[in-house]
Amino acid sequence: MAFIVNLLERTSRKKVAVDFGVCYNPDFIALGTVIQNFLNPDMVLIGESDSKAGSILEQIHHKLVDNSPLIHRMNFYNAELTKIALNSYCTLKITFANILAEICEHLPGGNVDIVTNALGDDTRIGRKYLKGGLSYGGPCFPRDNRAFAWIASKVGVKNVIAQKTDDINNYHRNVRIPQKLIGILRSVKGNKIAILGLSYKADTNLFEESAALFIIKALYNEGVEINVYDPACISEAKRELVDCNNIFYAKNVNECLENTNLCFVASPWEEFKKISSLVFVNKMKNAIVFDAWNLFNFDKESGIDYLKIGISK
Repeated sequence: MAFIVNLLERTSRKKVAVDFGVCYNPDFIALGTVIQNFLNPDMVLIGESDSKAGSILEQIHHKLVDNSPLIHRMNFYNAELTKIALNSYCTLKITFANILAEICEHLPGGNVDIVTNALGDDTRIGRKYLKGGLSYGGPCFPRDNRAFAWIASKVGVKNVIAQKTDDINNYHRNVRIPQKLIGILRSVKGNKIAILGLSYKADTNLFEESAALFIIKALYNEGVEINVYDPACISEAKRELVDCNNIFYAKNVNECLENTNLCFVASPWEEFKKISSLVFVNKMKNAIVFDAWNLFNFDKESGIDYLKIGISK
């Protein structure tokens, strides 16, 4: 913001906080729910050059939003730090839950959902982002976590938490989940996987830093045959995976599952929730479903070997 303010002052030949005001006002929104998030924010963050500019922007928000959020006004430095710190803290919660999931998989009767549900009921912790699953991705969380680590190092603070969070996240998407999938394939002497969902989040076509992207690359490098399907993300995936020549991009779920040994559900699209057990049984060579999002509730009578993240078997 300091650079922007200096640029405005030089080009306009006017003085900030005297002749004009500047505000930094990041939105805390998620793709797929942008309008809902904008109109009903948990809080509004305003970094202001002066109180007049901040007050004008505060009044605009009071007129625009549907709820009555807390409004936090502060200087630019505190506001920018608040923004990246908030996202960095969310990545920490996601990573902590994924560590719990890995531990639970090795405990008798281990179930990460039972553990995180109990933890989330403590008001000091809360439920949001505390769920064992895949690595975080998309355009914001990885970027802001790295920015938080960078600013800490820039001012001489040793911020091992943000750096370690990134390291653990990379381990989950590059090593832990791919190796689990490869282990399942080897157990049935198979080598063909169907991956349902490519986007980093359902209801978007964004493939940037998607967990599926890294998992697919890791599997491809191990020689696994890969079928993929996503309702909206195929074109983006083809661009990102241009060096992975033998991936089959299916036009629908049935085509993706055909003669595969394992199905990995990587994104929680509504379309996938409607898939019946018979589709998996009839289309797959081995009806094994590894569900990263708990979309189904298949029992032993369904004919499906149903696996979840964070659940011991």
